[in-house]
Amino acid sequence: MSNPNTNCLDGWKCPACGSYGDFKIDASIDVRVIMSDEGTVEEQVSSTVWDGYSWAACCECGHEATVKDFQEEEASHNE
Repeated sequence: MSNPNTNCLDGWKCPACGSYGDFKIDASIDVRVIMSDEGTVEEQVSSTVWDGYSWAACCECGHEATVKDFQEEEASHNE
């Protein structure tokens, strides 16, 4: 079966079970907040970043590896 993903998971496949996703990824997220005396309120997520060496896990079978291990081909989709 060819990879059905055409967007963020294009080129991704679990090396253990063959699942095409979903995957958990250890990512850094930059968030802009409004700060007031009562605390903060999220305003907008400005970026989500990971790389090939970030931790990842298959939601189907739980296999854990790095992001690059889940990529069938050289792909970099950092949203």
